Parts: sequence; structure tokens; C-alpha cells
Amino acid sequence: MATTSSQIPVPAPLRLAGNVAGDWKRFRGQWINYAKAVKLASEEADCQAAVFLACIGPDAYELFETFEFASDEDRSDLTKIMDAFEAHCVGVVNVVRTIRILPALSGEWRIVRYVSVGCTSADFLRFRSDGRLRRPRPHRHGHP
Repeated sequence: MATTSSQIPVPAPLRLAGNVAGDWKRFRGQWINYAKAVKLASEEADCQAAVFLACIGPDAYELFETFEFASDEDRSDLTKIMDAFEAHCVGVVNVVRTIRILPALSGEWRIVRYVSVGCTSADFLRFRSDGRLRRPRPHRHGHP
């Protein structure tokens, strides 16, 4: 590492209480800036991972020890380590959509929220730019 690295402060340790996703995003951004500033990319991959693990703090290091990786080499791969923290701290983001459903028998419009994780039938519906559901087109003779 460059000799100026001692003048560049390391990121504050990763906090695992409260807004974990927000704290991870803050730490990740600070880490990326720190790694650029000290020219960490010029170091060996296992050295990069070791510096990252030294910066995350004791609580996050204990969490790292619980992560399962495909191989022992992955435990020294900075990209895989950061992906594991990303999955743990941010997780899967739920997609929430508000759509209008065709009028009920009473004639009132209902608004229903579809919360989908991953890929569900709500993901295959066609939506307008204003978030409303597009009406299906009628089928022509022999054409879907």
C-alpha cells in the first residue's frame, strides 16, 4: 500500500443494529473510497480481503464467521465476502405495486397491493406508466 495510507482514516466499523441496510450501504461506500485512496487494488486478493475484514469491526467479523461459502478460497475473495454481507444486510427487496382491479359487484373500485418476492404472477401483469393495470386485449379469431 502507499505510504499515505496511514493518513487516510479507515471506515467506521459496520454497525449491525438499527438500520442495518442503511449502515451497510454507508460502510460499503466508505470502503470503496478507502480502497481507491490507498490503491488497494494493486495488492493481492487475499490481502484486500484481510484489510476489509480488519475494517469491518468485531461484531461484523463475528457475523462473517457464520457465513457459508462454496469453498475455502471464497472466504478470501473480497467480492464474495461483500456479496455475503450485501445478502445479509440488505436481503431480498420486496416489490410493492398498487393496481386497480376491475369494478366489484358493488361498482366501487378496489385498490389491492401485491407484494411479490422474486417472480410471481403479479410480475407478469402489464402496467401502464401511471401504475394502473392494462386491460387485456380481446382475442381475434385463432390469435392469442
